[in-house]
Amino acid sequence: GQPRPTGVAFLSVPGWRLVHHARSQVFSRKGIRGRRQHQIPRSACPLVHPTMTRLTPQPPNLQPGTVAEVHSLKSIAGKKLNGKKCLVVRFDPDADRWECCIEQEFAGTSALKETNLRPLQRRPLPAENARRRGFADINRDGRGIIKKLVELLVWNDPEQDYKPSDIIFTGYAYMAFDRMVQMGADFQHFLSDQMEQAGTCLAIANLCKQAGEASTENSVFSLLGGDPMHVDVLLQQFYWTGAITEENDMQQLNVGFEVCQRNYSGFDPHKLTPDQDSSAYCMVMKEGPVLWLSMVARYNNFSRAMWAAFGRSKFYHLFVQRLLRWAARETKRTKDGIALGGKARKILCSMFPALKQIRALSEKASARVLEEGGSVLSEPSKVTTENLKILLAVEED
Repeated sequence: GQPRPTGVAFLSVPGWRLVHHARSQVFSRKGIRGRRQHQIPRSACPLVHPTMTRLTPQPPNLQPGTVAEVHSLKSIAGKKLNGKKCLVVRFDPDADRWECCIEQEFAGTSALKETNLRPLQRRPLPAENARRRGFADINRDGRGIIKKLVELLVWNDPEQDYKPSDIIFTGYAYMAFDRMVQMGADFQHFLSDQMEQAGTCLAIANLCKQAGEASTENSVFSLLGGDPMHVDVLLQQFYWTGAITEENDMQQLNVGFEVCQRNYSGFDPHKLTPDQDSSAYCMVMKEGPVLWLSMVARYNNFSRAMWAAFGRSKFYHLFVQRLLRWAARETKRTKDGIALGGKARKILCSMFPALKQIRALSEKASARVLEEGGSVLSEPSKVTTENLKILLAVEED
């Protein structure tokens, strides 16, 4: 449907020009020994309009964080990858290829054409009458255990017509959750689905710690292969957390929790819950969601796909705000800052490579994060490397 250009249309490649003939295109270049011409089939060289300076490939069906299937590779090495799942990491416009992490191929990434990638349909949310939602048996489910556990990362989102099914909380996630209870953590202000979510993060983090890269990669494939709600709920474990205290010690509650401790379900999910610094809170965060993402951050080949998926969540900015607050409170020497601040800085460095290494924050940067972080990072689109450098007082090289 594009109008046929007349005359000569110049490409952005110096020294080359595209001459349009009736039945073929001809690249011509003044060589050292004279003029050379190379006939190129029309299908391999689309017409270029005179007003266009460059054609930038932009595959419409893929985006970083997509789980896809490799197909139709012809080479001997490529045929071994056909039928395997992969994580789409990023698009390289210069090579016109997608950088992909092939499942259970722990030797870096592969550069594949869009035509060799088939996006896989996301798993739907568990049925609203599913009575065994999230039940996982570590001795029976094998590699499928994390996919089962992810079914517990759901919530009654007021913006969606979905309500998680009522279940009897049992299985591997319950075992991980009960371990925290036995160690003195009090979750009396959690609703049932929040207990399930916390248990899931604790269980998956423990699996990642035990099996390293294999289970960590499996957790990313399992999370991103499901409904986007699973990512939203994982981020909620950081910024929208009910009060966690030592058993029967309500005096440890931050004053701000007086608003939400009796009716946590009514607390606005688009705002940060107050900071907490009880030993129980630090223990649950450190062994659950923070450990999970710390494991992901170790492996650059698939962590970038995870962060890209996070960036599309409506809660992304709140999640980043919580990481920054932990880093800032590390400078203030609060319990949560000491326990979680260093790990938060490492996760942020993995998410934003341009920051390189975030050292412990200065008093000035700490105060700026605590006072201005919410206004600077007021929505997902505001979470940029430039804004983070401003908040953290990172100097340019």
